[in-house]
Amino acid sequence: MSSEQSARILDITAIERFKAGLADFGDAIKIGLLEADSEIERAIGWLERDRLHHWKRQIQVRNEEVATAKSALFRKQMQGSAKDGRPSVVDEKVALDRAKKRLRNAEDRHRACRRWRNRLEQEYAIYKGHVQGLSTVAERNVPVALATLDRMLQNLEAYVRGESGAQDEINRLIEEDDKRAGMNRAVTEELDTSATNDDTEPNPGEERT
Repeated sequence: MSSEQSARILDITAIERFKAGLADFGDAIKIGLLEADSEIERAIGWLERDRLHHWKRQIQVRNEEVATAKSALFRKQMQGSAKDGRPSVVDEKVALDRAKKRLRNAEDRHRACRRWRNRLEQEYAIYKGHVQGLSTVAERNVPVALATLDRMLQNLEAYVRGESGAQDEINRLIEEDDKRAGMNRAVTEELDTSATNDDTEPNPGEERT
């Protein structure tokens, strides 16, 4: 067997340690990917179900505040004064401006949350594409490698216990070598005999005595 087809195993426990390390590596990948997915999905869910819902509700509430402030201003403007017939509406205008600012703030935050949600979903899709190869390693390649190492260890352990049939194979090869050596000896002896007979025969031109 050539050196490219053989291996020199000095320590089976080294393979066992490598197998354990490979299994831990596969588990670490799967756990890491699951944790990352969980965190990203939690963030998307928080924006979708918590923040967007909150600010949508706030927009409704603050629209009502604006409507209330407008009504208060209108009523005050319709009131008459005993002195000049023009009541002060400063407080009502201030309240209306404040209500409008609060409404704009809620609308801005709602748009920002929707934009962040959409951007995060896009980035999440890109991330999933980038880690697909790593996920394949953990889900498919590592289990295949572990199964291969299992078979290798089983064969090596069987060889150490003498249960692999290796000794029978060695004996068969020795017997074949012996047969070939015997055949080679027989051919050599036959050739030597033929050469000896050729040397003892007289030449055709010589007289027989």
